[in-house]
Amino acid sequence: MLSRIRFVCLLLAVLPGLVFGQYGRQRRGRSMGTATDGIPGVTPVVTFRGTLRSIDKKEIVIDAGEDQLLHFKRTKKTKFLKGDKTIKPDDFPDEAAVVIEANRALNGDLDAVNVFQGEPQR
Repeated sequence: MLSRIRFVCLLLAVLPGLVFGQYGRQRRGRSMGTATDGIPGVTPVVTFRGTLRSIDKKEIVIDAGEDQLLHFKRTKKTKFLKGDKTIKPDDFPDEAAVVIEANRALNGDLDAVNVFQGEPQR
């Protein structure tokens, strides 16, 4: 009887340490996160290619092929470029080949960062 009580006491003393010890290692260990870990609300830039359908003050629409239209939100930070020179959005001809670098906002919208007429020169 005394050995059972000792066993139960030992079990109650050791078990919480084993359970919570695993949680501690998992949180403190290195994670396989993204390159933007620690910066809330920042997502990596993604490149899209297509044919320009329309540009207005709020939105850019391109035809990405295979009957797929992509809508991008214009922000104050959106830049319009031809090569390495800044141009106005009105300088883009209708149905021009464009490359758009965008990131996904927290609400799911694609925010245009850079809009290139033709291929970007890097």
